[in-house]
Amino acid sequence: MTSDLKTPVANDSIPTDPQIERYQHQYHSLDAPEISDAEYDRLIASLPQQSVGASPLGHFGKIQHNVPMLSLQNAFTKEDVLAFHKRICHDLGTTNVEYAVEPKYDGVAVSLLYQGGELVRASTRGDGLFGEDVTENIRTIPSVPQRLLGEKYPDLLEVRGEVYMTRAGFDDFNLRAIANGDKPFVNPRNAAAGSLRQVDPKETANRPLEMIGYVVAQVQGDFPSLHSERMKALAILGLPAPPQALVTIDGVFQYYQEMQDHRTTLGFDIDGIVIKVNSIHFQDQIGSTNHAPRWALSYKFTPQEEWTTVEGIDIQVGRFGTLTPVAKLKPVFVGGTTVSSVTLHNEARLKEKDIRLGDTVVVRRAGEVVPQITAVVMVRRPEGSAPFVFPTQCPSCSGEVRSNKCTAGLACPAQRVAAIQHFASRSAMGIDGLGAAVAEQLVKGNLVRSFPDLYRLTLEQVEGLEGMAEKSAQNLLDSIALSKSVPLSKLLNAIGIPRVGKSAANDLAEHFSSLEAVMCATKEDLKKVVGSVVSHEVVEFFAQSHNQEMVRQLQNLGIRCFHVASQAPENSLHIFLGKKVVITGKFSSMTRAEIKEKLTALGARVVDNVSKKTDYVVAGQDPGVKLEKAKSLGIPTISIEEILVKNPV
Repeated sequence: MTSDLKTPVANDSIPTDPQIERYQHQYHSLDAPEISDAEYDRLIASLPQQSVGASPLGHFGKIQHNVPMLSLQNAFTKEDVLAFHKRICHDLGTTNVEYAVEPKYDGVAVSLLYQGGELVRASTRGDGLFGEDVTENIRTIPSVPQRLLGEKYPDLLEVRGEVYMTRAGFDDFNLRAIANGDKPFVNPRNAAAGSLRQVDPKETANRPLEMIGYVVAQVQGDFPSLHSERMKALAILGLPAPPQALVTIDGVFQYYQEMQDHRTTLGFDIDGIVIKVNSIHFQDQIGSTNHAPRWALSYKFTPQEEWTTVEGIDIQVGRFGTLTPVAKLKPVFVGGTTVSSVTLHNEARLKEKDIRLGDTVVVRRAGEVVPQITAVVMVRRPEGSAPFVFPTQCPSCSGEVRSNKCTAGLACPAQRVAAIQHFASRSAMGIDGLGAAVAEQLVKGNLVRSFPDLYRLTLEQVEGLEGMAEKSAQNLLDSIALSKSVPLSKLLNAIGIPRVGKSAANDLAEHFSSLEAVMCATKEDLKKVVGSVVSHEVVEFFAQSHNQEMVRQLQNLGIRCFHVASQAPENSLHIFLGKKVVITGKFSSMTRAEIKEKLTALGARVVDNVSKKTDYVVAGQDPGVKLEKAKSLGIPTISIEEILVKNPV
């Protein structure tokens, strides 16, 4: 019989703090932790030695592991991994070490024992020496074969792996739990562990559990001598196994980065990667401690989940009057950034999650994804807390709220600020320097009550705003002036027609070509372009006299819009109309996407490569070989400043 997990060789057990022992029991046995997984990892890492798990629960029978079921040592930094590699090289007397690396599934560890190809028992890790007998529950998991596939299999095979839930399965399960009045789980890991420990196997069968094998603990009979080949052999026998990458130490860090970058696309949670010496012979030579195999390492990702406290629930009013609850949090560092507020979306979502002032909540941020509250930690809920009561009056203007919307329109200061901020945004009029803070001051000072007022601002008025010096004030006024010549699609997006965003505005501009044509279009004409819902909003918007007056004032103040497919603005020099233009180099005043957008608005066709057919090259700093090629072909170059001055779009 051979084994991947030899009997521990070191006697280095050190008792843990009673509080940490309680956390271990909650985490491993009860599936009801009082601290976050990230905080638990940090506490365990702070101990001189790590204990393996927690004692089995009483209502399951105990199973003694023939080979101790150990935990993995954790690494959190590149230095930790390099220290691991240095020790491995020292133990083996070579620097030529092949590692098998794989995703670290975030679930609950189990052991499956097959004899004569039949599944005869299954257990949890427990305390590493004794686990819980969950054989009947494991049998209900579709991905666990009751009998190994094929006719050739080992006489005895013990596979250790992870039982987990996919994110889709977890979300569906929690929604059903809430609908039934049950308490939802905090995360997929706890949900998987709790589901596996149901007293009634029929209940486990109703849970969306999956299983993946990750190591062979015992085997009798012929079996591969490399870990990566053993994982392939498991798959052939019908046991799911993780994909393997065979790498040197440098490849470990590349794999780690790739998995961290793509972890949100996997459909299930992983909290790091596992690094294993690929040779079973080398594994046996390296051995284990009382707590962990010395030939394997868990390299953890930056935590995507943390726990923090709700310090307040604010109501924000959007540009169309929608009231949105926002949780104000005790700042917490998660997913690479500090999170202090999280949108709760709407009253229904707030009631569904039942988030209250003082609650401890789970905050998740995966990569560039907007942070969200995934669950309330009910065991930490303050005594006497009450559900949040949604307001019946607008918190900004005290106006009437109907269907969670303020009915005051632009008479509401909050709606006016949001509308002005959107009007100035890059996808609309493109006014630089007019963000939320400036918009709020303009509204508060009664300087801007509607969009045309922006074009009536004076230098003296803008200089009077907080944080505005003469230069920054003049830059803002210059940007406002430049926005007077704008593509029709941007103006349609800017003026606040309900349900008309960038996409619908582009469709309207492409079909009708002029603002007047859009304003005069019938609902039937519009319906062919943007559908019945949006067409109704467009007709209603332009039927209102105050909106007609707003458009008239904008036109009187010099705003001219044009359709890029038909003609450039009257005050342009037409030099880009129908021309092929290449952009190269770095630009400080604008992004390349903004430059491309402006050139396209002027009728240009922006292409990637310089050729004899190129008409112009827009060159910034460090332009490189594209500019050299343009000069060799005699193609004229132009700066971004010339575009802005000669073609103020």
